Amino acid sequence: MIFPELYKIKSFLKEPNLSFRIIMMDMDEYKLLDGWGKNKHNNSSKYDRIPTALADEIEIDCLMDYMQFVPYELPEQFTAKQFAKAAHIQTSLASVTLNILYYIGTVSRVGKNGNSYIYEVNES
Repeated sequence: MIFPELYKIKSFLKEPNLSFRIIMMDMDEYKLLDGWGKNKHNNSSKYDRIPTALADEIEIDCLMDYMQFVPYELPEQFTAKQFAKAAHIQTSLASVTLNILYYIGTVSRVGKNGNSYIYEVNES
């Protein structure tokens, strides 16, 4: 997902002259069966990823273009956990995504439930 990379340039995302394309690619991933993974468990470690096909292109020209990353299945008010389930992503990635969408104004925080923010989609 692109949002961990966008988080690094979050302060520039509201610039009116900023536009970019996100290229979605199918990749073949090769792993080394060396017995160690990234987290020091018996696994394999990633060796290389080779692009095999261009799957999709997403164009971002204005702040409204970020609405395409908000799933339609969400209730009116939702948490990062509900967002993650609707978008079929991990909760940690959903938190980063919602942080960026909140910063640019696509969603707003309307409250808290324990440690979780409650979000609402801004229609304007």
